[in-house]
Amino acid sequence: MYREVRENQRRHTNSHRQPFAGFVLSLFLLLLLASCGSAQAATTTTGTQHIVKRNVPATTKTIALGTQPCPTTAASTDYWNAVVGIQREQNNIAKVSCGHLEGNDTLQALVEVDYNGASGGVKDIYVYDQVTGPAPTKILELKALYQGDARISGYNTVITREVDWNSSINKGQSSDSVQPDLYREFKWAPGANGMLPVAFRGFYPDLTRYQAETDQQQVSRGREQWKLDPRQVAQHMASNLLNWSGASQARILKQQGIDATVSLKNAGQDGGTITVTLSRLEGRSDGIWLVTQVDSDALLITQPTPLDHLARNFTLTGKGPNGVSGQVKVFDHLYSEIGSASTTSAGNSSTTFHATISYTPTFDKGSEDGILALFVRKGNAIQEAVMFKALLG
Repeated sequence: MYREVRENQRRHTNSHRQPFAGFVLSLFLLLLLASCGSAQAATTTTGTQHIVKRNVPATTKTIALGTQPCPTTAASTDYWNAVVGIQREQNNIAKVSCGHLEGNDTLQALVEVDYNGASGGVKDIYVYDQVTGPAPTKILELKALYQGDARISGYNTVITREVDWNSSINKGQSSDSVQPDLYREFKWAPGANGMLPVAFRGFYPDLTRYQAETDQQQVSRGREQWKLDPRQVAQHMASNLLNWSGASQARILKQQGIDATVSLKNAGQDGGTITVTLSRLEGRSDGIWLVTQVDSDALLITQPTPLDHLARNFTLTGKGPNGVSGQVKVFDHLYSEIGSASTTSAGNSSTTFHATISYTPTFDKGSEDGILALFVRKGNAIQEAVMFKALLG
């Protein structure tokens, strides 16, 4: 076909007596190219040769979130007895659930182990990869969680619950009186070939993903509907964490999709103004609003940064009004203060400052979610504030 086209083109190149034939030839060439391409094809011409390059849209595979059906073999609790090393007189497999915890299309198994006759629901938690292979690989192990629980989150992480025996609500209490108060999150870390603790971005009204997902279920049933309004969430946060007046003036600066920014002015004496950043839980259009950061025009923490893992002794650097002293505070998983320090100016005319902070967590078996805060007061009132989440321990 291509040779016939070239021959026709040669015959009629110098012909001025057959315009209709020239028109037919042009139309034929266009139809020929159309048959080789598509409506979305991009055509590049070099001389008399036509090269058609197809635009093939890139495809991104969607990974399902949350708990997924386990493969038939791995769904059986009996299958895991030998893998975990169950001794029937001591413990048993309580539950098995699966999910895409490594962020790809493979499945991992979350295995919960109960201790026979143990009061308080003591659990061991395991996560395995290669769940149907001859030797599943353990990528997470947590032992002896009192009143323990674990689940796969809507963000494909493992979230857990347990009792912190030394926390402000449990220390000195009997085993029958303690309450589960410590919630943690573990995420797949390819470089470590395992799951490591991570900090949840939000810190109010919930400090952890486990608490926020539980909260979401209650709100979806019609309870505490104020958590669906970013202004009210910001006001509640300032009232409970900053001791501001409940009548603080809230103005939305920006609200787009799952993100919002609220300006909040303290209506009380010596009141200041802060900017509150919020986000909906797990990007859900119906998700509760969570405060992720508090900022002030006059204050800035330059180091550490949000979600950093803080050593028990660390140095904070920042910028603020010249000659104004600030207070650095570390809050634990119950919003209890566990460390504080005053900022020191870097020079007489400088607006930079630093502070060395030590804190002592009540939980000593790993890391936990916490808050790093910097306050400037006027009288007894907090006038400026910067707050964000960190991983403590």
